[in-house]
Amino acid sequence: MKKLKFYVISHTHWDREWYQSFQNYRYRLVRMMDNLIEGLEKNEEYKVFHLDGQTIVLNDYLEIRPEMKERLQKLIQDGRILIGPWYVMPDEYLISGESLVKNLQMGHRICEEYGAEPMKNGYVTDIFGHNSQFPQILNGFEIHSATLYRGIGDYEKDAFCWKSPEGSEVIAAKLESERSYSNFYFAVRWPFEGKEFDEAEAVERMKILADRARRMAASDAVLMMDGVDHSGMEPEIPRLLKLFEREIPDVEFIHAGIEEYFKQLDKNLLDVIEGPLYHVAERGINNQVLKNVLSSMVHLKQANDKCETYLTAVSEPLNAFCEMNSDRLKSYLRDDYSLAPRRNYLDKAWEFLIQNHPHDSICGCSLSDVHRDNEYRFRQAQQMAEISARDCVNVIARNIRCAGDHQEAVLLYTPSQKPVKG
Repeated sequence: MKKLKFYVISHTHWDREWYQSFQNYRYRLVRMMDNLIEGLEKNEEYKVFHLDGQTIVLNDYLEIRPEMKERLQKLIQDGRILIGPWYVMPDEYLISGESLVKNLQMGHRICEEYGAEPMKNGYVTDIFGHNSQFPQILNGFEIHSATLYRGIGDYEKDAFCWKSPEGSEVIAAKLESERSYSNFYFAVRWPFEGKEFDEAEAVERMKILADRARRMAASDAVLMMDGVDHSGMEPEIPRLLKLFEREIPDVEFIHAGIEEYFKQLDKNLLDVIEGPLYHVAERGINNQVLKNVLSSMVHLKQANDKCETYLTAVSEPLNAFCEMNSDRLKSYLRDDYSLAPRRNYLDKAWEFLIQNHPHDSICGCSLSDVHRDNEYRFRQAQQMAEISARDCVNVIARNIRCAGDHQEAVLLYTPSQKPVKG
């Protein structure tokens, strides 16, 4: 048998709000991040830690611990903490394509502020299915790989090539059906929580996991996901991997960033799967696609649709028109005040909106307190979008001059992309 390479991906999966409120989870986030920063600084052998593909956790943390920014930024710039490409890990079916694009733009912009390249992987490990255009959206950001879990049904292998209807492709990793983004964690770390670590038992557990992984492997590279919901770093990982390399000689253990794993995959040797990944699996305790979330807490879906539609069909086009004609649109009122710059208002509206797009939020499967927070964010986004649009219309209206005897006019705006008569 060919020697397998196990790429051990140390990470956390961070639900920002779910069965606890945002503030309760942030309390845990601050502790986790403090331990992570200190642990990485003390342990050079611990190579890298993934922040779940999200950048919002950086802002959430530094709002409470601003004095840690320099230390955090150094670890990010040194490649010890991997961030991006997302602002939040979004649901894919309940939000618009424009929201997915905005989400990636925001994540990339935050990475740039930290002086770091975003992780070039469409990392969506806890979503209820994947829409058919997802590879196309990722390719638009020069992302050519994705890490997926639910929606691929009972496909047997751990990697495949996923193609959008118009031909865009990504190499996709399919996480293990039983243990999702936590196969290494549940096989090796979790059994010893609350009891003394036993090397012999750990090696036996790792051998069982290796046999299971070998049956799924589409190549000689395999993902080993070392993390779970709201977990932190395990300082003993370097020692553990040395133990496993010594006791399991037919496997090479590599503590790495997830992009290193995808560099080992040849898409020409992988099966091609086209279209949406929205298939219910028969196996796997967490592998279900919960399609009923499309209608749960339906008022959240309605509020989201209203905000997305207003931003994309009204506020953004009006602002673009005003910006393109800024040299021609003058202020004619001495005490005139307009939103300057409107871009910042619109960006803040998108920020409020996209904070509601993780699956536990927009899917309506969290605490009532969480969904009351969602309602607040939707209100802020809608109000800012409407204020921005009204400001644009006011600027345009002041620049309209009536000819002849007509000294009054009515200004109409239609967001339709087709001619409207009547």
